Amino acid sequence: MIPVTLNTFLEYAGAGLGIIGWFGVRQIGSITAQQIGFTIWVIGGLLLVAWGYHTQSRGIMAINGVNTVMAASALAALA
Repeated sequence: MIPVTLNTFLEYAGAGLGIIGWFGVRQIGSITAQQIGFTIWVIGGLLLVAWGYHTQSRGIMAINGVNTVMAASALAALA
C-alpha cells in the first residue's frame, strides 16, 4: 500500500470537498442545501490553499483563495 503524504491528502481532500460542495449548491434548490454546499466548498477551498502553501505555490494559493472568498461571500449572502 502506498502511504498518503500530506501533499496528496490536501490536494485530493480539497478538490473532493470542492466538487461535493459545488454539487450541493447547483443540484439541490433548497436554501439549507445551498448553505451546506457553500460551507463544504469553503472548507475544500481552505484545504487547497493549505496545499498551495505546503507546495510553496503562490499561484495555487491565489486562485483557491479567490475561489474561497467568492464561496464565503455567497454563503454570507444566503444568511
